[in-house]
Amino acid sequence: MPGEAMWRIALQQALQNLPQSASLCVELLRTAPQERLDDCAKAFLSKLPFLKEGYAPVEKLTDTKVCDSFASLAESYKAILHDLKVRNDQETAKIFYLYFNGLRPDLKLLFPETDFTGLRRDNERDKKEEHQLMVFVTGLCNLNCSYCFSNDIERRQITEDELRKIFKWASENGCNCVTPCGGEPLMYKHIGLLLDLVQDYGMTTYFASNCTWPLSRFTERQASCIKSLTFHITEALWKNAEYMRIFCENIQWAKQRGINIIARFNIVKPNTDFTKCFELIEKQELKCVNIALTIPDRSHDNIYVGASYFSDFIDDLRRVLDFCKKRKISLNFAKTVPPCIFPEEEALQMLAYDNFLPFCNVHEDGGTRNVCISPAKYITPCLGMSAPKVLFSEKLTWDDLYKQMGTAVNCALRQPLFEKCNKCFLYHRHLCQGACLSYKTHA
Repeated sequence: MPGEAMWRIALQQALQNLPQSASLCVELLRTAPQERLDDCAKAFLSKLPFLKEGYAPVEKLTDTKVCDSFASLAESYKAILHDLKVRNDQETAKIFYLYFNGLRPDLKLLFPETDFTGLRRDNERDKKEEHQLMVFVTGLCNLNCSYCFSNDIERRQITEDELRKIFKWASENGCNCVTPCGGEPLMYKHIGLLLDLVQDYGMTTYFASNCTWPLSRFTERQASCIKSLTFHITEALWKNAEYMRIFCENIQWAKQRGINIIARFNIVKPNTDFTKCFELIEKQELKCVNIALTIPDRSHDNIYVGASYFSDFIDDLRRVLDFCKKRKISLNFAKTVPPCIFPEEEALQMLAYDNFLPFCNVHEDGGTRNVCISPAKYITPCLGMSAPKVLFSEKLTWDDLYKQMGTAVNCALRQPLFEKCNKCFLYHRHLCQGACLSYKTHA
């Protein structure tokens, strides 16, 4: 329709000309047809990341004067809020509150008399997730990857009795997902029992593996609770023909059962030749890829990419992005990468990418989103944090974990990794944590 086409053109032009066009942007959202509000909001979100919710509520309006990095975003943020304030229109404020979680604290401050209670989208998830638990069932692995993030966990296995107790405790505390981790989870001698317990307790699971151990040993009942499998692509596949055979057979096994498959590879050094990885992904017709710059283990004694060297990997990340884009493969950044390593214009494009997040979900569920139990039965907020460290007990409640972990997680997230973080708009809006928490904590 000509009218709709003109509206879309006006919307795109207005978003491209911020902050000068702030008033027009607000007006276009305010007057958008009801059936086009979702599309309009998506367009806003793709250009303006401050409209998204960060890893912590913003307690006051950001002082944009201190923002040297991403100053254009800071000015757009300031201009939109200024226009909303000048309009003093409660209905328009409610539209922005409904669609843009990141502005909710600001709108409550700007419109103290407005009742925003109960305003939420139909598809908006609850802030409090159902709990998930990551059980590092074994510290053993058949490979010896120098960059492994689990390099320093205890070289023991969770016993059968311990596993049953952990599941009983998890169920009683509202867990709906228990994930086996390692080491190599497929080496765990009770992995079949773990899947049986997942079924018995009505849970689901997903896990990452080097997948050089056959999945065909699982029963159909055990396989039916697996939501997704992450296949780690390692150099060992090209050094051991048997590993490659099993790896490829496992992919077919998972495909036949409708299990979501994610290919994962780590980037250890700049200017990496991805040819073999790309060829394997294409040959196996995989449609989802996870990548990560290697991160430090708790002791920082593995091979990892130092935070000061992130910018050396820009070309590597671009090549992976280009490969996935051309083949319509979904790409996820498995570990936090700060957008400031890219030129600002390119960084803004990265931030518009749904699967590029400069912060992880460890803050969710009161700092217990990624609760980890080590082989020695110590609980931490994530494997990258050595503290707080709580010894597992069947008497422990999830509320106990909230009290001991939430504050520590938030403090670590808000700790600036670089000096420039203190003058970055994204950092002040809690939209960037700088890098994985493993860089900020050290055992």
